[in-house]
Amino acid sequence: MIRRPPRSTQSRSSAASDVYKRQSQKHKHLQAILSSSFPGDLPLNLLVKESKLKGEIQNDIQYTRVEAFKFAHVLCKFRDIIAGLSEENIKSRSKQLESVYSECLKRLGNSKLTLAYNVILTREWMFVVLRKGEVALNLIRVNALGFVGSFAVRSEVEYEFAQSRDPIEILNSITFPI
Repeated sequence: MIRRPPRSTQSRSSAASDVYKRQSQKHKHLQAILSSSFPGDLPLNLLVKESKLKGEIQNDIQYTRVEAFKFAHVLCKFRDIIAGLSEENIKSRSKQLESVYSECLKRLGNSKLTLAYNVILTREWMFVVLRKGEVALNLIRVNALGFVGSFAVRSEVEYEFAQSRDPIEILNSITFPI
């Protein structure tokens, strides 16, 4: 899915355009969206469901990868982390999630956080991908939502360019090959 910018952001001098420019700053930030904002299922979720998941299982957590992606990433499948959440178990669930996150970074050789990366988290899986940059093919800025299957473009030129490319090609250009 390629999302056109709102009309107000097509001028690079607009205030809304400045929001796009600040999306991938070097500090840590969180982007949260509802999966209901996508028509149908998330493209990455479809790939997760379709992949023949082979991988190591530790403490009911499966560490694997999405076969269609030829770049460095880790996919961790687990039971719904929200189901049965209560005040009594929220700390232990949080620690478990932090442990999964740390293990993903370790498996990617990034436990000291020397490389840029994105994390996508759902109720049933966590996806961590290493990045070598944020500008794909010298034109399109890609944030974590690009790995979910949504590219936000800032102009008609970027839109036409993104439409003419395979999404995997765009992602390959900002990631490390395996």
